[in-house]
Amino acid sequence: MDPVIPLISAAFVLGATSGLSPGPLLTLVVAESFQRGFRSGAAVAVAPLITDAPVILLMLWLAHTLSSVESIIGVLYILGACYIAYLSVELLRFKGVEIDAASGARTSFMKGAVVNLLNPAPYVFWLTIGAPLLAQAKEISWLVVTAFLVVFYGLLVGMKLLLAILIGKNRHLLKGGCYRAVMRFMGIILLLFAAVFMKNGVEKIF
Repeated sequence: MDPVIPLISAAFVLGATSGLSPGPLLTLVVAESFQRGFRSGAAVAVAPLITDAPVILLMLWLAHTLSSVESIIGVLYILGACYIAYLSVELLRFKGVEIDAASGARTSFMKGAVVNLLNPAPYVFWLTIGAPLLAQAKEISWLVVTAFLVVFYGLLVGMKLLLAILIGKNRHLLKGGCYRAVMRFMGIILLLFAAVFMKNGVEKIF
């Protein structure tokens, strides 16, 4: 069997599941799409295309130089918990103020970038799963490496963009108290992620 097929299949499955897996970034896509519309939700969704490049390079390097990165991951969990808790408070205090779409998209992208950089999930994925798969792809050709990354991120970002479209185009259906309730519910979800991140960080460090 062509060795490329399993690699591309893995990229497809991993990208699709990562794109829809519950997590702070997906929650932020939903929240920003409700609060500011499709452009802001999409800005969060595409953040991994920028922030994951240094993550991949760092994890590929660590995979060959360090035997353990538990303490590094632990620090990321704690930093991520603090920032996610801050975003949660913003949503819990949300009162329905309209925000300029252009500046909102820029702000949303920065939020998504920080959340993704402080989320240990991409680091763990590329250290444990992504690095070995990229190594296999490199043994075949750099074209296969490129195809793997294109398929993986196409699905990961594409799924989040689809969600942003669905929410952003239909957020007008929510009015008044219902709208605020949805935003506060997203705030509670983020707060739960912050608590889990803090617990995991403390356990890994201590």
